[in-house]
Amino acid sequence: MSACLASLLLFASFLVGCSHLAPEIKSQKPWGQLAIMQGATSSTEASFVVAVPRQDKVVVELIDPVNQKILVKGEALSIEHLESQWKLVQFQFDKLRPRKVYDLMVRERWGRWQDKRSFRTLAREPATLRLALTSCMRDDDQRLAKIWQALASKKPDLIFMIGDNSYVDFHGLAPLVTNGKPPFWKRHMETRLRLPIFREQMLTPVFATWDDHDYGVNNGDRSFPWKSESTRTFSAFFPMRLKAASWSRGPGVSAAFSVGDQRFLFLDNRSFRSPKGAGPSATHFGARQTRWLHKQLRSGELNWLISGDQFFGGYHPFDSFAGHHPIAFKKLLGTIKKAKKKVLFVSGDRHISELMAIPKSELGYKTYEITASPMHSKVYPGAIKKNQNPLQLKGVDGRWNFVLVDVKRDKSESQLFFKAVGENNRVLFQKAVRL
Repeated sequence: MSACLASLLLFASFLVGCSHLAPEIKSQKPWGQLAIMQGATSSTEASFVVAVPRQDKVVVELIDPVNQKILVKGEALSIEHLESQWKLVQFQFDKLRPRKVYDLMVRERWGRWQDKRSFRTLAREPATLRLALTSCMRDDDQRLAKIWQALASKKPDLIFMIGDNSYVDFHGLAPLVTNGKPPFWKRHMETRLRLPIFREQMLTPVFATWDDHDYGVNNGDRSFPWKSESTRTFSAFFPMRLKAASWSRGPGVSAAFSVGDQRFLFLDNRSFRSPKGAGPSATHFGARQTRWLHKQLRSGELNWLISGDQFFGGYHPFDSFAGHHPIAFKKLLGTIKKAKKKVLFVSGDRHISELMAIPKSELGYKTYEITASPMHSKVYPGAIKKNQNPLQLKGVDGRWNFVLVDVKRDKSESQLFFKAVGENNRVLFQKAVRL
């Protein structure tokens, strides 16, 4: 490791505000005391965000687990909120070795507590890739540990949080909006401290975009007056920054990156969208983001378009690109078809999970949309029968679940194996496809 010393990138603090609900840190535990998220990660970089008591000074150490040598050590700067007893610490390591396991030590400078975890980077050209797709994570139900245990047991390479990762405008079924402003920091922090995935000994990289409830308003669009504060808060909890050549940060909370020959585009479906029924000039992603999207599509790669609400959701009355902005939707499909670049659609929001087969007539080749929802939120038994989808190949309603996707490249094709998994590792549907 001496030839590839890692550097610790520290991000300056800003002030934003709130209170918290969280357990006390207990120093006798070797790990699991803190909510630690491994964020954007490549084969040589890994970023992190940690929730710690506001008054504490934090020291971060990158450790080689073989010889226990400290490779990097430094104090991390904070992102704070004026009224909160908890703050976030963001930091990033680079010049790491592909697929190598490292240890991460986060401790209070004066020794009052410490938390040690393990993490790894990604392979440069992985022969296989396992993704876990999640959305809709209401944090008020004590049973949520089981579904996260099921996900952790599958050992995904990446976790994609597709939207409603925190319900900032609700707690349970109670609305939490005062004068139109949701408690952004408070609700994100409560959710972060409660989800058990952030207390696993082996961390898993998390990439995220949002939907309406973590944006701050049900069915929200560009008219939301607090979207700047919402964007700052979301970006603090879900840092999406890398130096990798394949990485691109787009408008709002959008971002794109590649892992091998799989390209992932996380889209912002709220900041720029027109109100529903806004006429022929209406947009779902906004003109600037749409131009950015087109530039990010790669030939020779499978491009995953990832959005909080459904793309081909015109069959139901709820939020969707096709249902709310049909003219813009058809225009986007026409541009992709003309570009002759292969795409796959990923979405959340619906409180059902389903796999759709998109006809060849739409893009010039057969593709799919996979919807994963809810991880742990309200379920609606019978929803699939009530709003029948003519494109659906597989689906499940009335159960908490996530979708596991195993990706394998075979010559010029991607082999994809989709599996919806519920509590206690119960398989709810599965399907293998080729693209």
